[in-house]
Amino acid sequence: MRILITGVAGFIGSPAMNFVRGSLASEGGGLVFDEGNLRLPLAKDQQEGLKDHVGKEVTLGIRPEDIHDPDTMGRGVDTAVEIEAKVEVVEPMGNEVTLHLTTGKSSFVARVDPDHIPTVEQNVRLAVEIDKAHFFDLGTEESLVRRSQTLNPCRSIESRDRRGPRRRSAPGLPRGGCRTQF
Repeated sequence: MRILITGVAGFIGSPAMNFVRGSLASEGGGLVFDEGNLRLPLAKDQQEGLKDHVGKEVTLGIRPEDIHDPDTMGRGVDTAVEIEAKVEVVEPMGNEVTLHLTTGKSSFVARVDPDHIPTVEQNVRLAVEIDKAHFFDLGTEESLVRRSQTLNPCRSIESRDRRGPRRRSAPGLPRGGCRTQF
């Protein structure tokens, strides 16, 4: 799902999306997000939509579940970028641990596997799934990258049960879909 404004992005999910202020820079033939203490190389598919914003301040949005302990991260994540941060708060939640972290300039939250629980004040390595990051204009708070998959409440969704895949209306909509025009 592609979020269109920061207000919606911050409202959806718990814990809420992290917002980090920084700028986009050109580096080594690609683009990086530069927060000052943190530099994240962008995924190739993000670069085309953001190239016109090089040198400008932007807001990066990343969900806590898209930041992982690199030692326990699942297979198939090939766009992860490693960072270092200092742990400020540790919240064990049973099947996951919520970490409140800082780069020294920005604070953010990560939801990680409980196999390796760090301690407060510990510096930790984390893996950010950069391809899942959202980028917003600092002034208008609108998304800078428009993708073909935007939120459409009238779409049908596929679900699986013992009979195999089937299509149905999105939750909360009448059978047969939405009658509202967008």
